Amino acid sequence: MEEKKKNSSTRERIIENAKKHFYCDGYSKTRMQDIADDTGIALGSLSYHFKKKEAIVSSILKIFLERLYDHTLENTDKPLNALELHFYASIPYYENLLTEENTKRFYYEFTQAQSVHSTNYGGSELADFITEVYHQSLKDYHIFVDDAYANMAQKFGYGGRVQMVIDYVEGALGTVNIAEMANFLSSSREMLLGVPKAELDRIGQEAIAFNREVDFSNIMPLT
Repeated sequence: MEEKKKNSSTRERIIENAKKHFYCDGYSKTRMQDIADDTGIALGSLSYHFKKKEAIVSSILKIFLERLYDHTLENTDKPLNALELHFYASIPYYENLLTEENTKRFYYEFTQAQSVHSTNYGGSELADFITEVYHQSLKDYHIFVDDAYANMAQKFGYGGRVQMVIDYVEGALGTVNIAEMANFLSSSREMLLGVPKAELDRIGQEAIAFNREVDFSNIMPLT
């Protein structure tokens, strides 16, 4: 039990120090050694908790998204299914990642690295969390597809998200705003798997209205 608490504490310190570096230096310039040094541990100890830098980011973003989920539930009396909750939280997720300049630089660099180097559609904390959300969404709508087709849809959605984030930051999406982009990304995989477009449009409109009323500005991924 004591060892488990120690590992949990070390992991939390790694994440907090990584967030500081990512915010100040960006994703590309932050080194695993920098994070290890600030945490007061050897690089090998850091690798025990997180094998790669992207794994630390995955943990940070999962925690961030969970906080947005919690804040959403705290501010609505309406029961939300898994897809509705994800729509509602996805708008502030992208707004808070892509508005503040240092955070936007970090997320843009991380997304570029994923586009060039990674084919990790699963196996990370964030990817596994999102996969659970999608599986629950399909159950909520009584949609049953085989694993191979669901996996293809997830890969398609992942690749589209990466490219759309890059295009948004580079100004290639024209007049599309963050809320519109978030709703599109939240609906693309579900539409492929059979959730009716009318239902996705309804949830998207409600998500935008909800986010006009509820303040998420104090929930940031790095600060």
